[in-house]
Amino acid sequence: MKKEVLVLIIFIISVNFVSGKLSDSAWPMFHGSAQHGGLSSYDTSHVDGTIKWTFETNDGIESGPVIGTDGTIYFGSHDGYLYAVNKDGSLKWKFQIGEQIWDSNYRGQFKSTMATPAIAGDGTIYAYASSDSLIAVNPDGTEKWRYPLKWDSDFWSSPAIGTDGTIYIGSARDDEDPGLHAINPDGTLKWIHDEVTGVTTPPTIGPDGTIYIGAAIVSDDKSKEDKGKIIAVSPNGQKKWQFEVELWVEGPSTYNNGVLYANTKEGDIYALTPTGKEIWKFSTGDGTSAGVAVGPDGNLYVGSWDTYFYSLTPEGKLKWKYKTPDTFEGISSSAAIGKEGTIYVGSNSGMFYAFNPNGTVKWELGPLGPNIAGPSIGTDGTVYFASWDKKLYAVGSSSGQDLKKEDKDVIADGEWNPKEFGVKCSELGSEDIKEKCDRFCNNHPSFCPGYFDRDMDESHNQLVDINNEVKEEKSEKQNVTLTQPREQNDTPYQPETKNQIGLLAKIISWIKNLF
Repeated sequence: MKKEVLVLIIFIISVNFVSGKLSDSAWPMFHGSAQHGGLSSYDTSHVDGTIKWTFETNDGIESGPVIGTDGTIYFGSHDGYLYAVNKDGSLKWKFQIGEQIWDSNYRGQFKSTMATPAIAGDGTIYAYASSDSLIAVNPDGTEKWRYPLKWDSDFWSSPAIGTDGTIYIGSARDDEDPGLHAINPDGTLKWIHDEVTGVTTPPTIGPDGTIYIGAAIVSDDKSKEDKGKIIAVSPNGQKKWQFEVELWVEGPSTYNNGVLYANTKEGDIYALTPTGKEIWKFSTGDGTSAGVAVGPDGNLYVGSWDTYFYSLTPEGKLKWKYKTPDTFEGISSSAAIGKEGTIYVGSNSGMFYAFNPNGTVKWELGPLGPNIAGPSIGTDGTVYFASWDKKLYAVGSSSGQDLKKEDKDVIADGEWNPKEFGVKCSELGSEDIKEKCDRFCNNHPSFCPGYFDRDMDESHNQLVDINNEVKEEKSEKQNVTLTQPREQNDTPYQPETKNQIGLLAKIISWIKNLF
């Protein structure tokens, strides 16, 4: 009898391990892997820029798509939903993960989630959104659990999954426990690494389990911008080292072949050793928030707010650069790379590019909506990306639509066009003109760059007040039922083992009792 029980226990342990670890799908998390290198294991040489299909949500998209083992594509939209889309572009399901919150920054838009989801080995999808929660969703679209985590419309963290199934994610600076949170696969807290400014980047995980994050150093002089730092955290939550930079860090780091590549808001790309020593620095012409992608030959690819897309050698020397159209924060999307070396990246101008490794353009699409998110690559080489135009795109070859003929942002016959009436939508006008401009620029964002970069009107301010009241009420409830008091000491916070003991510890106890 004891033998049979032991076999069952071993089986349970193996199942638990599979359920916790990162999915072995084609693209399970932000930038393709926990090390964020952006290199796919699948060939895309046949992809010629043909649109296979598009899937439209009810608002803009900044969440990059990830791909499950069965080919299902998962992403979040600013309409407040996590979407599961089949390989043929049909809806599988959608699950509400947050409410729409008005954000007056940048384009002045409603936002719900910017985070790219992550997929565990058992198919669980982790999504972070304006509900002030990291939510675990089952593959069938039902909720598994949720963990309270402060969200902010200008913090760009996404979940990363370690080899043991631990989920790492950073919280916004006004969280009750701001910093890097390590969460068990069952949704309980493992530890918190304190960072008073919050964590502004998706965590990167090295081969030894070290977690790399970015944060700010608050300036005592309020007339100066905060400085930044790149931080290495051990798997038990202790800081190993930090590397200080001129401005706060907004984009993810990339770990490849013993080197950590980190980008910074001042526009510098750093190559660091695993112990935090500088190897080299390359300066672009403006800030950078896109992660560095690493090609099969070791060359590096990264976009900058200066609108250039750069290729660097592993030694930090410029190979080539390509100018994209002028726009706010030119390129903020991290590139994806096919197994054969084709590089895919989107520009905030709405253009999407496929580059050959020598810097020539293989093909391009657009203009689409601004702020292209993604891209990711499926097992058949299909390239997926999303945009503020509310759409998820699947790009392949030999089938689908020619974007330049059918999907380009075209004004329909008879539609009100400000140019025909000599109207400049960027200038304040009557309520009637404003309403027409709002409708036109929402439907045709490529014709109205920067239109929504204006102060909120009274109704928007009222909406903000309402949202704040709702969130305060929700926060009070969560503080009572979900959160625990924080211990003020230098060691990572550990949850009470009486209530949150892990499955493995229970199994060990059972074995001792049996034998």
